[in-house]
Amino acid sequence: MTAMQLKITLQDSRPPIWRRVLVNSEATFWDLHSIIQDLFGWQDEHLHNFRPFYKGAKEKRVYFEVPRENDRIGFITPRIIRDANYDERQEKLTDWFDKKRNTYLYIYDFGDNWVHKIILEKTLDRNDLKLAKYLSGTRLAPKEDSRPEAWLDCTTFINSAKNNSSLWQEVLEHYSKIRAERLLKKAQTEANKPAPSRINFSDPRKRYRTAKAMGMFD
Repeated sequence: MTAMQLKITLQDSRPPIWRRVLVNSEATFWDLHSIIQDLFGWQDEHLHNFRPFYKGAKEKRVYFEVPRENDRIGFITPRIIRDANYDERQEKLTDWFDKKRNTYLYIYDFGDNWVHKIILEKTLDRNDLKLAKYLSGTRLAPKEDSRPEAWLDCTTFINSAKNNSSLWQEVLEHYSKIRAERLLKKAQTEANKPAPSRINFSDPRKRYRTAKAMGMFD
């Protein structure tokens, strides 16, 4: 049995918010959804999907989602041009991740649009891994429903104050100096909040039953 070492980074975060994790290669994309929810502390209150990281306009637009229960043909993401849909509950990671296709995107909450970049770093022989094992990470992830107030890009704001840039001048003009310095302290605090040292993973099957009972796929 093999395991995939994945690095998952929340896009637009500076300093980067990322998690490194070992995942059983036989896991499905739904299993990976459940793993990512636990890794970043999301509450699974919104829709999501997966797709390959496209490098060119001519590549096939492929999406992995859970179909609507009342329409087996329709999938949950609206108004997206696509070439193929796959049921994420059925598709195994080992059938899709390889050296040529080593990067995928996971989009959670189509309102806040949290985009996670998933990179396959390597494949290992592991016979003792049932689902996943958390290895390492940086920074605490934002709270649910916190965009645009979430402090994703702390680096730009901190550097603007350090260099007395035009951005910092705009902040000083818009706010008082006291308020601006409080915002700077907040950015510095958020940039240094550590990632969890330990993460327990939920049962993906139980997560699916809960989501279905909530009407997530109606």
